[in-house]
Parts: sequence; structure tokens; C-alpha cells
Amino acid sequence: MSSLITLISLSKIFTPSTQFHRNLWIHALQVAVASRKLAHLNKLNTEQSYLTGLLHEIGRFILLMDDLDKFNALGAYPTSNQELMIKEHEIFGHTSAAITIALLKSWSIPEPISQAITHHLKPETEPRQPRSKFTQAAPSVTLFDVLSVADDLSLLAL
Repeated sequence: MSSLITLISLSKIFTPSTQFHRNLWIHALQVAVASRKLAHLNKLNTEQSYLTGLLHEIGRFILLMDDLDKFNALGAYPTSNQELMIKEHEIFGHTSAAITIALLKSWSIPEPISQAITHHLKPETEPRQPRSKFTQAAPSVTLFDVLSVADDLSLLAL
């Protein structure tokens, strides 16, 4: 139910006006839906997974609503997410990742969701160690893993 309320709330405040804006909205929805399906397959909380996918780039929506012209300038840089964040910092003075993390805290988003999104936006803070598939048991799937795979799948679709 909270996923539905969040989706309705977000859709009312955001009306895409360009293809770049539509792609951002489509990406958020694709990641949310893929996260829900991956969570179901891995016996994780599907509601949390959906919200994680939906909110993982909420900071970009805030940048868009803050200054449409500056945000549209980002559309001229079809690059990696890391390069896009560098451009965000150059254009806005801060990144969508920083905004997303701040919003998650201010909205008191449940810890599993905020941790998965924060780790997704700042993956260098917790590097993963490679595992040998023959000598160690496979790690359990986390909400972060679900978000990462869903995000990658969505990027393949664009």
C-alpha cells in the first residue's frame, strides 16, 4: 500500500516535459518493478524492494524541479552515472546522490531501504570482496544486490 501511495504522490508532483525527463521517470519505474520481481524470487520484502527502486534517484527529480534549465543541461551528457554526478556538481554545486541521501534521512525512510540506496549511490564506501564460487558459499542476496541488478537491467532497456 505504501508503494502505491508513494507512486501516486511522485506522479502528481512530476510531469515529464522532455524525453530526458520521461527517461528518468521510466528508469525509476523500471527499477522499482524489477526490484520487486527480484525480491520475490529471492524471498525478500517486495514492498521494500519496490520503494527502494522507486526512490533510488529521487534527488534527480529534485534537481529537475529546482532548476529546469540547469537540469536540461545535464541531458547533453549521455555518460556514465559517475560522470553525470560530476556534471551535477559542476552545474548545481551538489549531486543528486547527496540530495537523495539527505531526503531519505529527513523522511525517516526505513533503514534497510536507506542503506541499500546509500550504498548504491556510494558503492566505494563498502567494497565487495570477490568470492570463489568453488570454495565459499554464495552470499545471501541483499536489498542492495536487488537494487543494483534492477538498475543495471533498466539501463539495458534504455
